[in-house]
Amino acid sequence: MSDIKNENALGAECCERERKIFSVRGESSCDHILPDYMGDVKKLLKCSVSVIPCDKFIGGGEISFLNTLTYYVMYLDRDDVLTEATFTSEYEHTESVDESFIDGDADTRVQNLTIRLQGPRKICAKASLTMDIYMMEEKPLPTVELPANAETRESKVKVHAAEYFAGKEREYAEEIGRLSGTSCDDVEVIKCSVHPVIDTCEEVTDGICLKGSALGAVILRVGEDIVRLEKRLPIEDVISGDYIEHNGAAYCGFCYATDVTANVNNEVSEAQSVDYYSSVVINFTTECYARRDGNREYTLTTDAFVTGMHTDCTYEDFSYSEFLGSSLERRKLSYEIKRDESLLRDIIDCDAQIKNLRWSVLGEEVVMSGDIAICCVASGSEPTDCYTVKHDSEFEERIKFSGANENCQASGRIQINDISVSFDTEKIYVSVTLSVSALVEESKCLSVLKSVSCEERTDNNKHSVTVYYPKSDDTVWSIAKEYGVSVETLMKYNSVADLNLNDSISLERVIIVNN
Repeated sequence: MSDIKNENALGAECCERERKIFSVRGESSCDHILPDYMGDVKKLLKCSVSVIPCDKFIGGGEISFLNTLTYYVMYLDRDDVLTEATFTSEYEHTESVDESFIDGDADTRVQNLTIRLQGPRKICAKASLTMDIYMMEEKPLPTVELPANAETRESKVKVHAAEYFAGKEREYAEEIGRLSGTSCDDVEVIKCSVHPVIDTCEEVTDGICLKGSALGAVILRVGEDIVRLEKRLPIEDVISGDYIEHNGAAYCGFCYATDVTANVNNEVSEAQSVDYYSSVVINFTTECYARRDGNREYTLTTDAFVTGMHTDCTYEDFSYSEFLGSSLERRKLSYEIKRDESLLRDIIDCDAQIKNLRWSVLGEEVVMSGDIAICCVASGSEPTDCYTVKHDSEFEERIKFSGANENCQASGRIQINDISVSFDTEKIYVSVTLSVSALVEESKCLSVLKSVSCEERTDNNKHSVTVYYPKSDDTVWSIAKEYGVSVETLMKYNSVADLNLNDSISLERVIIVNN
């Protein structure tokens, strides 16, 4: 963890800091009519939705975030053919904000999804959403007009600042598996999906390098059989630009996949045992995002006085947050689900959704809690026999974070990295791997100087020598200000040159010389 260094920050007139503005709730709905080539819905098996950020706009006293929601509805049609329908809707949220906000980011999560049928061919979907909005704010620093020759006491503060970067779209085409001795004419794609996760995000010469992997999965109908192929594919991207500073700040990255399709192609085999095979290729587009967190350092005047004068000061509070650090961890959640169906043959598909995500700090631990909803589609003894297995559960994970305390707040993002499913004669075993990005900042407040007024001392006090017996909370600064003598003079006559202004006086008595 390092500071975001800014050569102009110490003399800056404005303070840049990140603030969580608010959490908002909204809804997005969509009505989808199945195309003619798809069969009527007989039985809904599973529905899920993903949210992908598309655009943001900041200016004119407003901030807007646009998201695209993609719905996936798996069902059996009237002929008991397993089918998936995919359709989209948009969700846009606009808020009026002060002109001081210069950049921002939003984390949009699906809290609930409702699917209902209006007839055999019309699917109505409604998603309940929660959006956490984080903004970079530029506020004037506290300033004060100081008399000439004033002695000042200053403090340096570290203020949490964040920057947001977006990469360019990148296209991938990867073979995900092969079907030996099968012609592509005998293969039908039911579903294809890609779930990318960023594992590392770091500075390189050309910018910010994001590395991770994407779990690609394709569900196929081969004759009367349902076949699932999956493969973990490496992804990498570099977000470049002149804004990159090599300062060791903390980074986190995110990636989204769009335009996911799968092709099945006939290929000639080089193996003697098989003359040909079908190659299954998955195509998708990724777009990566990076966030950089750190501290900008500012110098604020906390007190002042003029030697030889009576000085009265007023003060105000400067509230801010200091970035303590972030972490990127993998966590695994495991569940056992009782089998209700004795004829279970295989697991066709499985999804998990995180809802009601909450962050808190307890001692030196970041506590992440929420609800997880797991939904599996299973096949039975007959090829046309499919049913749904659901499981809802609460979870809580704790992340060690040295330096955290009761004044700290935690926030972050969570992505599902992997889902594995197995079963025996009694239970279904589900393991969900989470990629957790957690951030901790500490709320602080500093009393800074607001105004200074001075008046002449009386003649009796202008030239004098005083013996003062310090109290336990006296410092070099407090005594110098009280008697209107320069700090240098006080140190000179008491041989305390090695003390800082805010250090307590350990002397039994102090000689104060007014010239």
